[in-house]
Amino acid sequence: MGAIRKPLMGVPFSPQIPNLRCQQAKIYDAYYHLIHILRRTKISAVKEQAIKIIESLPEDCTLEDIQYHLYVREKVERGINAIDEGQTVSHEEAEKKVREWLK
Repeated sequence: MGAIRKPLMGVPFSPQIPNLRCQQAKIYDAYYHLIHILRRTKISAVKEQAIKIIESLPEDCTLEDIQYHLYVREKVERGINAIDEGQTVSHEEAEKKVREWLK
């Protein structure tokens, strides 16, 4: 008989629950392992943000959902940093580039 782990966002996990899909169990195991490791070490701000994103996702999310949300977050932060560094183009310049691409 397997040990019942701590609940993930209020949902108990037990190997005896037959209706858990294999992928959900793998996601739970990966999340549980990540949290266990991070609690033992000093957590960086990036790791804390990743954990918050993962915790905000629904229980039935897939690994692809997690990857997508982390990817989008990283791209948004890159865009914000580019704006802060002045690496932007005007609306007119962007339209001109698009017209050139579409020729």
